[in-house]
Order: sequence, then C-alpha cells, then structure tokens
Amino acid sequence: MATNHPRRHYRRPLLFHLSLQFALAFVTAAAAASPGSPSPCPCENTTLCQPIQGQRAKEVYGFRDGDPNNTKYETYDWDVVSTVAWTPVPQLVCHAHARGARVIMAPPNPLPISASDDATARAIWITNTVNQIQSQFLDGMVFDFEGPLLPSDPMNVNYVLLVNETRAALHAAVPGSQVGVCLAWNPHGVDGRYYDNLNLMKAADLAYIMSYDTRSQILGQCIASANAALPATRWGLEEYLTLGADPQKMILGVPWYGYDYTCVGGGKGRRGGNGTTRHFGERGDETGSPALAMMLEMKREEEEEEEWEEEKQEEEEEEGNEEINPLDVNCPIAMVPFRGVGCSDAAGVQVPYSIIQERLVAGKTATGRMWDAYMQTPFYNYIDEGDGSLHQVHYDDAESLRLKYGVARELGLRGVGPYTFDDLPGVGEGGKEGEEAARGMWEALRAFTDEEEEQGKERKGERKRGLRKGGG
Repeated sequence: MATNHPRRHYRRPLLFHLSLQFALAFVTAAAAASPGSPSPCPCENTTLCQPIQGQRAKEVYGFRDGDPNNTKYETYDWDVVSTVAWTPVPQLVCHAHARGARVIMAPPNPLPISASDDATARAIWITNTVNQIQSQFLDGMVFDFEGPLLPSDPMNVNYVLLVNETRAALHAAVPGSQVGVCLAWNPHGVDGRYYDNLNLMKAADLAYIMSYDTRSQILGQCIASANAALPATRWGLEEYLTLGADPQKMILGVPWYGYDYTCVGGGKGRRGGNGTTRHFGERGDETGSPALAMMLEMKREEEEEEEWEEEKQEEEEEEGNEEINPLDVNCPIAMVPFRGVGCSDAAGVQVPYSIIQERLVAGKTATGRMWDAYMQTPFYNYIDEGDGSLHQVHYDDAESLRLKYGVARELGLRGVGPYTFDDLPGVGEGGKEGEEAARGMWEALRAFTDEEEEQGKERKGERKRGLRKGGG
C-alpha cells in the first residue's frame, strides 16, 4: 500500500511495505528453486500441497499481519475462514489446506503498470509471479495498488490489463487458483485513487472492498471519529452496486483494529480542510487595479497572519489553565495532512483490537465502552498515565461488525473479512475476557456464513418483539 502514513492497509498502509518485503523473499525463494524441478512439499501429508478446488457460497477472506513467526493462525475459526492473504509461511499453507482454506500472496513489486511498461514487461512479471505461487504451493494472490491516479492516467489501463492477464495465466497454470484486487471503500476517487474500479473487478475473481480508514481525508470537523462508520460502509457498497458492480465478486473488508487519538484543545474550526486559513481575499478585487489589489491582498494576509498568531498564543494560554474533562465526547485532533487535505486519521495511532479490549477489561478507561448511535460503533476515553493527556479510541467490536455483516448479507455480497485476523487476542491474552471477546468476533463472522440460521434468529427476535409490543 503506497502511502506516506507512518501506519499500517495504507493500513492501507502496512500492506504496501509488506508486499515489497515478501516480494523480495518470494523472488529469492523462486530463484533458489531449479528451473523445471518443483520445490519439496513442506507438508507431512503431501496431498496438502495441492491447490484448493471449488468455491464457497460465502467467503470469509482476510489478512494476516506481517510477522512470519506469528502462529496465531492456529487459533482461527477454520470452520468459517476461506482465504488467508499474505505472509504465507509453509506451516500456514499446510494448516489452511488441511482445513480447506486458500492461502494467497501479495504481488511482487514494482507492478509493471507504468506508461513505459508494455505487454512484454507484463508477461515477464506474470511468469515470475506464477512460478512463485507454484513453488510455494499457494492458491493465488491479491493486488493492492493504492497510489493516486487521475482517470486519464494510462496506468489505469495497464493495471486492468495486468490483473486480467495474471488471472488468465494463473488459472491455466494452477487450477482452482484465485486472483483478487483490493479497492477503496467507495468508488469515487478516495485519496486521489481514480481507478477503473468496475473493470478491475471484472478482471479479478474477487474484489476486497477496504471499508476502513474512511477518514483518511477529513473535510469536516477535525475531530476523532469512527474508523468505519456504518452509514459510510453502506453508502460505499451501494455506490459500487449502483455503478453495476457484481455483488458476488465483492468482499466487505472490515477493521479488526481501531484508532487511538490524542485530544488537543483550541483552534477548533479555524483552519480549512487543506490546512490553510480561509479568510484571504474574501472581498475580491475592489480596486480595479491588479497591482494595487495584489498589494492590498499582501497587506491583508500579513494582518491576518499576525491576528492568527495572537489568537493562537491566547488559546495556548487558555489551554494551559483548562482542566481536562475525561468524559468529553468531543475530541479535537491535531492537523496531520494527507494528500492535500489538512486533517486525516494519520493523527491517530492504529491499535489492534486485542490492545483496545485489554485496556477496556482492565478498567483503564475514563468512560467505559460508549456507543456512537449515528456511526453505530463503540469508543472510549482514557487518560495517558505518562503525560496526563486525554485520548479517545474508536474501534469495531462484535456488535458493530454484526451490523456491517448484516449490510453485506442484505446487499447479496459474496463475503466479508478482516484486516487483520491477527488483531484478536491470542491464546492466553487478556484472560477469560480476552477469550470471550475473540469468540464474539468469530461468532459474528459465523453469523454471516450461517445465513439461514441468522435469518431464523432475526425472524424469531421480530416475533418476540411483536409479542412484547402486543402484550403491552
């Protein structure tokens, strides 16, 4: 995931760096294998080195973190997991294949999609990539390019061609294989990514819609808020469908992590969405003389800059005397720009659900778990024990994710899945409460795959509510 955020899937974030890291490892592994001779199967049962065949009616398609030594995959609910993306160590391949799940890799970087890349460059890249997949006994790969592109950029055409040609070559070489592509949470140029989304989706087997980091460019109030609000999730998916996307190719990607924001005081609403003041030149050219207008404008700018500095100094003095209200639900955040917009979620730190839940269970919050009725997501406040600063943490849990999975089911999507599976508490992490929290997250996923059972529960709940209402 190409980004200048110091974070993770772009987190978006982490994926670009991981794809590069593992691409280098894959190239090394492929180069070590003798041409024409297969690598030895790492599984005790050699039949587990065969690619998974067939398709599931409902997919649970998610990502691993970047640690190749992480063995949390042993604790996944393999009754529901269908595809695990990235960090494909041999032990994982054997473990997943024994349970009928696919393991797929990241694409080797750089992708041959620049204006100077032609069909020959793509063919060489595809041949090397297919060899890497075969040498590691994998089931496919998922593209995740996230650089900004204008609609007219020739890289858009080349990207679609690369996905389409990779899919054709891989299906021919590895029957049952899968090629996916990651797309933004809505199809309208998120973060400057004006991709040919529909044709990318048609070129791939599946499209993982990254419905998280939806506040990468905050154009409204620069305050802490939900990472993946339910209204935004629904709207983004519906926009894809309105444009003609095939719901049976769509996977709703959800976050199993949240954002920890430091609340800052002062300056609320004083700066515009691009990080600059909005007052300059409001009166326009009142003189009829361009030269004089420019001089007057420069003078106004100097005066307003002085005024801004004075106001800023006064606010800082007021803040020094201000007492922190740990129960305040309004949390202004620092102006951290991203791709031309002055406020973004880069002001926060991405935190795995396991850590979020650990603080909550330990009673180290100022508010306990709170619920945003509009965003349909939980959050809480806490005081940093080191510097005394107020923090606000926004995240998703089993309750908020069930609502999102319900939307995916309602819209007829093929699947859902987290970034990342490994953000849950592991065995022994968080004690009994950690185990219960992890179990709740898996049960929410199971509710999506067990559609008929879940719909039966919903109908039963409706009947009960009707009886209560009728009985007064």
